[in-house]
Amino acid sequence: SDNTLYVEGYAVESSRLEEFLQQQKDESVADNNIAGDSSFSGTEANSIEKLVFKSNRDGNDNIYSINTDGTGLKRLTDYKGADLYPEVSPDGKKIAYTSDIGGIWQIMVMDRDGQNKRQITNNSFRSAYPSWSHDMKYIYFEAYLDGDWELYRIGSNGAGQKRLTHNSSGHDWHPSGHPFDYKIIFESGMPGHDDIYMMNSDGSSISRIFKKHERRRTPDLSSDSTKITYTRYFGDNSEVYYADIRDQDEKRITYNQDWDGHPMFSPDGKFIVYEQRTGGKEDIIIYNIETGIKTNVTNSIYYDSDACFMYQK
Repeated sequence: SDNTLYVEGYAVESSRLEEFLQQQKDESVADNNIAGDSSFSGTEANSIEKLVFKSNRDGNDNIYSINTDGTGLKRLTDYKGADLYPEVSPDGKKIAYTSDIGGIWQIMVMDRDGQNKRQITNNSFRSAYPSWSHDMKYIYFEAYLDGDWELYRIGSNGAGQKRLTHNSSGHDWHPSGHPFDYKIIFESGMPGHDDIYMMNSDGSSISRIFKKHERRRTPDLSSDSTKITYTRYFGDNSEVYYADIRDQDEKRITYNQDWDGHPMFSPDGKFIVYEQRTGGKEDIIIYNIETGIKTNVTNSIYYDSDACFMYQK
């Protein structure tokens, strides 16, 4: 047989995947002293103090910030439409998010304290789930058009919008910017057959991350790019996992009979935040990777979700 690996949505050159995995191993060895401390990839002198998340606790979906110990809740948006899917910029000073403006989702950016809101996209189609490039030059996002989700990028100043994927055989969505390279990690495939892929930020060189296909969604890379967190599905139930991207050893961290999802790493790679659905509500949970301890940040009757860390110098 040939050297082409056929997967849902794309044909991937297996040699390209091997090259990427070897690159991660080489970079990890070369950067061992750097990756071992919090100064790697822009996180020097940062302390993780807050989370940013979406909640319906005021009767509408809005973006909030909260201290990681559950104190200091602050609402950052008050628009009449829904605001959701926040992501903090690499420097910790901005928040990109999705806002329902006139019935169409658009990408917005605001300061970390909720000030200076500005609309980045002005599309006739739904534009959602923003993620920053490592240098804040671009914002990647998903767009619903022609009956499925595709990936786009746009300058963080609102200029130069570009379509990146043209995949009529499945959805391309839930992008996550690489922490120090012009690459995008994302989810692709028809519902029920999704998995995690990587491509360059111009849409080229698409390859699947894991050699063995399982249904994996909503990926996020650690700041040194050696680990990836995501959700795996078992029927209608989803659980949170993480894996070393080099040896692809998967570790399951939740065992919830209902639903867990949307995990994201802390900037220092020590924690994973995710949402847990139980009893008709969703709460924000922080998982300590070293100890395995899970801590409720929120515990209310509302739907709290889409959390990410907001670190400040």
